[in-house]
Amino acid sequence: TNTGEVFNERYLQLTSIGSEGRDYLQIMNQVAGVVPSSSEYPQQVFGASYSANAYLVDGFNTVDPSTGGSGTRFNFDAIEEASVITAGAAAEFGWGTGGILNVVTKSGGNRFSGTFDARYSDQSFIASGERYDPGEDTFTNRILSATLGGPVLRDRLWFFVAVEDWHRKETPEGAPETQVQNTNSFLGKLTWAINPSNRLMARYSTTPTTIDYDGTSWWKTPEATSYFDGSEPTGQLELNSVLSDRMLLTASLGFSRESLSLLPMINDLDTPSGFDRDRVLLFSNPAEVEIADRFRDHHRAKLTWFAGEALGPHQLDAGFEYHKLHESTSLFTPGGYGIVD
Repeated sequence: TNTGEVFNERYLQLTSIGSEGRDYLQIMNQVAGVVPSSSEYPQQVFGASYSANAYLVDGFNTVDPSTGGSGTRFNFDAIEEASVITAGAAAEFGWGTGGILNVVTKSGGNRFSGTFDARYSDQSFIASGERYDPGEDTFTNRILSATLGGPVLRDRLWFFVAVEDWHRKETPEGAPETQVQNTNSFLGKLTWAINPSNRLMARYSTTPTTIDYDGTSWWKTPEATSYFDGSEPTGQLELNSVLSDRMLLTASLGFSRESLSLLPMINDLDTPSGFDRDRVLLFSNPAEVEIADRFRDHHRAKLTWFAGEALGPHQLDAGFEYHKLHESTSLFTPGGYGIVD
């Protein structure tokens, strides 16, 4: 018997009202035993390492091979149901010894339906106090998101699409430039009822993100900031079959191909960075450049057998999983060295 919670669509919509940026990873914070995430680390569950968590989307493992966090993002309104297991997980989740979050995305149906959500906030929405002045760190945050689902062929083939445009500007106190982030997420899903006993699902999602003047701060000149460019495409194909009145089969193939680059804002890889100790100022170029690729393949098959009445309400699961992880990261200093004055 496992311990955890299951959240339906209505609960998720009501609890997310008023939040600045709805993120499905924050669902775990609703469960007892979970230490909320910080800006640097994901949640911790009952003292387990944050890297021990598992983040599943429609059963596909989206864990980033490098950071241990989730390697994908999408519109919050695409969620139909979410479950969180904090203890007593089945053997099929053996690679997740912390918390396990599984999000089921919507699939469309015989009626067209959709959502639209617009959110805006800036520093004026935050009350000032003795220890905080909204005028010191200025920002604007705008999120536009929409979903649409419906039939392609009634009773046979359905589609669901979710998109989101997230634009954020932030100027920390004393910073010479404004950090500008643009994120556009897309999720598309097709569900085909081949016959009454077999259903095939195909899903694709991606979240390209760019950040200008990444890391801007009072102790950096504009030339010492970075340009971030990243994307997280994932894809999945899943077959669900009813083999008999007591036996079910689930088989899926999935992939994730995350790539990112953190380059000098001025696109100069030859000039070394400099640091002035007297003025506490980084200038001419950032101290480090990063280029990374993080891949994951996740294939699985599961056979479920339900015992008859004579044996009681039991079920037997058997299956296999295949995981292939790859990470390639290049870290180097522009010009090959740095200057400290």
